[in-house]
Amino acid sequence: MDALKFKQIFLPLSSQLYAVALRLTGNRQAAEDLVQDTLLRLWMKRDHLPSGFDPAGYSMVTLRNIFLDSKRRRGLEETDQPLERLAVVNDSQADSDADSNDDVALVRQLISKLPPKQRMVITMRDIEGLDSEEMQRVTGLTDINIRTLLSRARSTVRQQFKKLSAYEDR
Repeated sequence: MDALKFKQIFLPLSSQLYAVALRLTGNRQAAEDLVQDTLLRLWMKRDHLPSGFDPAGYSMVTLRNIFLDSKRRRGLEETDQPLERLAVVNDSQADSDADSNDDVALVRQLISKLPPKQRMVITMRDIEGLDSEEMQRVTGLTDINIRTLLSRARSTVRQQFKKLSAYEDR
C-alpha cells in the first residue's frame, strides 16, 4: 500500500481513534500518543494488511491491543514499594475481571445487531463519547430523534443482555 492510499484510508479515522483513546486513557497526551502508536503500527504493517479488511475495525482493534499491551507493561514495571503494599490479584478478582470482559464483548455484539441508526447513535454516545451537538452535526438528526434512537437502542441491548445472562445462569 502506498503512502497516499494509506493516508486516504487511515487519517480520516484519526479523530475516531482519538475519541476512543481518550476514553481509554483519560488523558489527552496519552491518547495522542496512543493514536500515533496505532498509526505507526498500521503503517509498518501496511503491506501485510488482509485483503478486504475493515479499516475502522482493524484500526480500533490495533489501538485497543496497543493500549492493553502498554497497560500490562506498566503493571509489570519494577517498584520500590515494600512487598506488603503491593496488591495481589486473587482468583475471585481474576474471575470477576474475566466475567466483566465477557460482558463487554456481549454488549458490543448486541450493539452490532441493532438497526443501523440505533447502532450509530449508541456507538457515538456510549463508545466514542460524543455529546448531543456533535452527534447532531455528524448525523443530521434532531436532538429528539437522537434521544429516541438512543433510548430504544439502550433498552434493546439491556433486554437482550438480561435475557442472555439469565440463559447463561442456568
